[in-house]
Amino acid sequence: MNDRKKLSRTGAYLINAVLLSAVTVAMRAVSVGFSAYVSRKIGSEAVGLFSLVMSIYALGLTLATSGVNLAAVRMVSERKALCAASGLDERQTGAALKAEMRGCIKYSLFFGFFAGALVFILSDVIGIVVLCDARTVPSLKILSLSLPAIALCSALSGYFTGMR
Repeated sequence: MNDRKKLSRTGAYLINAVLLSAVTVAMRAVSVGFSAYVSRKIGSEAVGLFSLVMSIYALGLTLATSGVNLAAVRMVSERKALCAASGLDERQTGAALKAEMRGCIKYSLFFGFFAGALVFILSDVIGIVVLCDARTVPSLKILSLSLPAIALCSALSGYFTGMR
């Protein structure tokens, strides 16, 4: 009986591994096909500019989110467990979680606005001096406006993950 259970569990793992591998290969194929399609439509030069802009944006995004998701998950789950262990009712637990999230939201908005302002202010220098192409400057300025919202979403995502 126990051997059958191990065999069925091993079979389920094997099937899941094969399925995951097949889906990964299919997604990569779709990605390559889409990249080829976009490259044909807008040209290789525009794809190169897009790559340059997105690399700078990714750096700003890293600064904006700066671990707020993990911090929110940990703080919310620890506070929830602490409130449950001390026997607090739902209203008191909600107030404690609200205080934790207020701090996470302030943290995320500070770093989101800081990173957004940094990218916005330095976009001329980054575009002209670092990337050597002035056409990247408007894109960097527009993308910098999204960094505070993404940082806030990261904090809220951490809250919902921590509550689960």
